[in-house]
Amino acid sequence: MIPEIMIKIIIFAYGLCVGSFLNVCIYRIPKRKSIAFPASHCPKCKAKIPWYYNVPVISYVVLRGKCSNCKENISICYPIVEFITGLSALALYIHFQTSEHNILLAVFYFIFVAALIVITTIDLRYYIIPDVISLPGIILGMIFSFIVPEMQGELEPLNGLLFSFVSALSGGGILLMVALIGTWIFKKEAMGMGDIKLVAMFGAFIGIKLTLLSIFFSSVLGSIAGVSFMLLGKAKMQSRIPFGPYLAAGAVISIFYGSFVISKYIAFVTRGM
Repeated sequence: MIPEIMIKIIIFAYGLCVGSFLNVCIYRIPKRKSIAFPASHCPKCKAKIPWYYNVPVISYVVLRGKCSNCKENISICYPIVEFITGLSALALYIHFQTSEHNILLAVFYFIFVAALIVITTIDLRYYIIPDVISLPGIILGMIFSFIVPEMQGELEPLNGLLFSFVSALSGGGILLMVALIGTWIFKKEAMGMGDIKLVAMFGAFIGIKLTLLSIFFSSVLGSIAGVSFMLLGKAKMQSRIPFGPYLAAGAVISIFYGSFVISKYIAFVTRGM
């Protein structure tokens, strides 16, 4: 038997490696470049990165944040993405250990969170949420919900698929309605279609209840951040602030704590009645 601590170290290391691949996606997808070819290279001097300088996080520390060839600075975002991905893999493994389908649930939700990491970073940099991630993500969510209907709170595969489809339509539709109302009130685009497709992906993966909770959490986080930025003089009322990262954060919070929050809310309402 492999000791539990070793399993956790292996999972964390695996997450770090996936994070390295996510960095490739983050850099190349907005530029419409292949994520498979060519091999990893320095974006400044184009020199190919040897495998021994392509070890997640460790290489950045060893090279002191500089390219081994041209000595140009390497963005701190690279090790941050790798570390967050590794931490996500470990956290999901620990969270779903007690579930009957712990391995599949952890894997499927890790794929979901990995997609959110890519989307968040791209949205922060370019103010876009790539359809190449969110649209296939909707299909994947439906497939995963068929394989593990527990993702939708169901027991039968067909019910899982059906609820995933309905949740995707409902989540995207609700946010579309909010966007249209916001546009009518503020006389300008209140929310991009990328955000709407992203929430549809939420529905396909985590169901309508957790999707609505994700929107609530993201609104709270976005409001706090927006007010904080304005107080610090970093933003104005007219400033463009990407909402994708807050939606992603809301979804991650919902995965880990959503069921607990909903159960407590239901208990509170029931006592009030």
